[in-house]
This record gives sequence, C-alpha cells and structure tokens, in this order.
Amino acid sequence: MATAHEPESGYELRWRAHNSQRRDLILRAAAELVEESEPGAPIPVRRIAERAGLVKSVVYRQFKSKDDLARGLRGFVVDQFAAELEAAEALTAARTSGRASDGPVAVATVATRRTRSTRPIVGDRLRLLGGRITAGTGPRRR
Repeated sequence: MATAHEPESGYELRWRAHNSQRRDLILRAAAELVEESEPGAPIPVRRIAERAGLVKSVVYRQFKSKDDLARGLRGFVVDQFAAELEAAEALTAARTSGRASDGPVAVATVATRRTRSTRPIVGDRLRLLGGRITAGTGPRRR
C-alpha cells in the first residue's frame, strides 16, 4: 500500500476501483430488494449476494457487518435521492428558464411527485431499512 508520499500503483488503483464497483453492485441489489419486499420483511444477506451475482462472503468482505451494510445502504439511498433532486432541479431550471419564483421547495416537490409515482420516497425507503438485513433466511429472533 502506498504511503502519503508515494503514489499508488496501478494494481492498487485497479483493486480500489474493483472494490468500489462491488460495493455499488451490492448496495443496488439491497436497495432493489428493499423496494420489492413487504415492510418489515427480513432481507437475508444471502439474498442480497444472490441478487448481486456474488457469494455471501464477498458481501462480508465489503461490509464488516450487517449494521455496516445497513449504514451503507442508507447512505446509498440518500445519495440516490440527492441525485434525483439535482436532476429535478436541472429539469425545473430548463423548463422555467431561471424564474426567480422557483426554488428548492419547487424542486423537491417535482422530485417527490416523480419519485412517488415510481417507487417509495426517501423517507419511506429509510423507514423500510431499519433492522431488515438479516444473516439467516427466516424471521429474526431476539
């Protein structure tokens, strides 16, 4: 591994890109499963791995624990929603040619309407994520 003074090798850069792609693949698979599942239904790590086309051990190499995966998923969902807001803002700006009356509230309204029509809004997604990733295939036991 390169130190602060040494540049990274091509190998290290490729490995970092590979890991980043895997994390993204896992998070996309988990987000899809959350959207498809009933509220409160457990989502086993095995199903996330299968959806991503990986084995469960790869998921745990990318995420230290189920909690780490859940945190990553929450960040992923928020980042997706932020990207949707930015796209809606650009669309609103293009449609209105920069009218001063349009602002963040109008942008959020456009993005929320569009999002509600196709999938749960960010608040619904985040509520769905709470404690839903499980190690096994059955219901969680306490």
